[in-house]
Parts: sequence; structure tokens; C-alpha cells
Amino acid sequence: MAILIIGGLLWSEYHLVFLISLAQLLLINVFLWFIVIRSTFQKEQASVVDLEKFKLAVDNASDHIIITDPDGIIVYANKCAEKITGYPIKEIIGNRPSLWGKQMPKEFYEKLWRIIKEDKIVFTGELKNKRKNGEIYVAEVSISPIFNNNGDVIFFVGIERDITLLKETSDAKTEFVSVASHQLRTPLTSIKWLTELLLKNRENNLNEKQKEALKEINMSNDRIINLINDLLSISKIEEGKFKFLNLTEIEMTRLVNEVVKEFKLIAENRKIDFKALITLPEDYTLNIDEEKIRQAMSNLISNAIKYSKSEGGKVSVSAEVKDDEFVFSVKDNGIGILMKDQRRLFEKFFRADNATLTQTEGTGLGLFIVKSYIEAHGGKIWFESEENKGTTFYFSIKEWFFEAKIYFFDENVL
Repeated sequence: MAILIIGGLLWSEYHLVFLISLAQLLLINVFLWFIVIRSTFQKEQASVVDLEKFKLAVDNASDHIIITDPDGIIVYANKCAEKITGYPIKEIIGNRPSLWGKQMPKEFYEKLWRIIKEDKIVFTGELKNKRKNGEIYVAEVSISPIFNNNGDVIFFVGIERDITLLKETSDAKTEFVSVASHQLRTPLTSIKWLTELLLKNRENNLNEKQKEALKEINMSNDRIINLINDLLSISKIEEGKFKFLNLTEIEMTRLVNEVVKEFKLIAENRKIDFKALITLPEDYTLNIDEEKIRQAMSNLISNAIKYSKSEGGKVSVSAEVKDDEFVFSVKDNGIGILMKDQRRLFEKFFRADNATLTQTEGTGLGLFIVKSYIEAHGGKIWFESEENKGTTFYFSIKEWFFEAKIYFFDENVL
């Protein structure tokens, strides 16, 4: 074994190996720290680059984007905000959106402020704003609250899109549909009246073939009338959902019974087991548009009967009060709704593939109209379905939806 004398101390080769190992470990640690520091630096540099990319993307977005503090003071605005409003970014920063707003009723801003500030959820909607040159424009708006780790709102992100041209085009289309539908309604009503008069065969001079032809004419005429009625309903919906509600206090047991009675004979003719269970409190009333809710109920029952099994079909209707809500449901054991079609079921003009195969006739407007009517009443609609086993549709309306509620806020914020 080799021995070294260093500073008067005896060192063996084992001691030297140990010292060399320590030196190597120290060198490795230094190297690892260097790698970690370099990696951290690179990540920070990458984060800065990513942030710059994100800012560049937002700055050049085609939508007007602003960020405000919790009090509504604007701390950031992109280039499109200047382009749409006409106000320079320097003038926008430090101001409030009321700089180009204040064109809607006070109640609109009360609701908006309550949703984002108190309910702390995203607000989406349409509103009118004014450019710096005084021009009024229509905007589609989304305002999202952003929270810290404690759940407190630290700022709001507002995204606005100028839809003035799109709105004008849509309004023109809606007006055309409305006028055309009204113009078609009169001759179609006359055709219906005349065919029904001929079918009575008072002179007893029609053979069976002629009667069948008149029945076909009458049925086709009814289908066109129903389509026109649907188009008229859609034109009213697109005018604004609260503009077409004629609210009155309605006794709901009476209404449900009347709707159910309308379909009893139809169900019997199709040999469908049709039942209704109404468990509403005595003299239970809701403040609703009777015509619209009647149409919603009728549409759901009609669909259930239409898509039920040809043999052994069952349809059950129920109406109850649950958690201070009126809940109406229609259940069938029919074809069900394909999973791939369920997310699109309430879209305008959409029909599920299996429904098209079962019933070739249909416009795909019924459920869109039902959903619009229910949501216009502050309600919600949903369904449960399984292919080849059936579907249950539900809708609910809160008893207190139309009660007045006052909120206090700074009206200059928006």
C-alpha cells in the first residue's frame, strides 16, 4: 500500500481515492446546477417568448378585446378595440366601456353587472354601442370574470364583435320570411276551407277515388300551413325572445289536461298506450304565454307519438312541481336518438338520421321552437335517450322567474 506524507500527516491511497471521489461529486453537482440554472433560464426565456407571441396574437385579433380591473377601469385594449369604437387606445386605457356604451336600457346593464360581478359567470349577449363619430353599431359581446386562488374577481376580459352588417342581413331575411308567410297563409286557408267543404259531399256526387284525392290535398295543405306557422314562429323568435311573450296567469292543470285530450284520439288510432299523470297542487298557476307553452307541450307529445313503436307503443305525460319549478315531461319507448345526433337536436332545421328514416316528412324546426319558447320563459329543456329504447323530454319553468328584483351598481361602469 502506497503511503504519502502531506503536512506531517500520513495518507494512504484509499484516502486519495476518497478525496478524488469527493472532488468528482462536487464537480458533478456544479455541472448539474449549471444545467438546472440554464434550463430554468431557457424556460423563462421561452415563457417570455410565448407571452410575446400571445400578446401579438391578441393585439392583432379580429375581435375587439379589452381587460378591465374589478371596478371596470380598462387596463388593456387591442388594436381592434380602436378600430371598432374609433377611440384611440390612449383614450381607452384608464377609461370605462361606457365610453362607447350606454346605448341600452338601464335594466340591461343591471342584469349584465349582476351576472359577472355577483353570480361570477360569463355574460354573452347582443347590445348597441356608439362609435366616436356618433355611429350606432350592434355588437355580440362576451364578458368573463377572471379569479385569483381565493375565488375573488381580479379582472374582467371583454370580447366584442361588430355584427351590424350580419344583423341587418338577418333582419331583412326575417322580415321577408314573415311577409311571405303571411301572404301564403290566406290562400292556403281558403284551400283548406274549400277542400273540407267538398269532403262533406253534401250533393253525394263524389266517388271514393275523388274523396281520397281531396283528403290528400287537405293533408298536404295542412303540412304547408304547419311549415308556415313554424317559419312565422321563428321570425318572431329572432325578433327578440321577450318581445313576443303575452304573459297571463294560467291554471296549469287545465292547460295540461286540454293538451293531453287533443292527442288521445290520435294515440288510439295508432294503437299507442297513452297515459298522463298530473300531480300539480290545486289551483296551481304560472305567469306564462299560454299559446307558446301549449305549442311546446303539443310538439313534444306529437313527436313522442310519431316516433313510438308501431306495435306496443307507449307514451306517458307527467306534470309536477319540483323544487319550486313546474316540470313537464313526455316519455316514449320509440326509436330513441342516436348518440352522435344528440348534441345537435335543438338546432334549427336539424333532424336525426333515424328520425328521417322513420318519418320522411318533417322540417327540423319543432324542437328549436320549443327550446326557444321555454328559454324565453326563463326555463330549461333537456332529454334522456337510448337508441331503440325511447326518449324522455323534460322542461321546467321557475315559479318566480318574472318577479322583480333590484340590483345596485355603478351605472357608469358599462
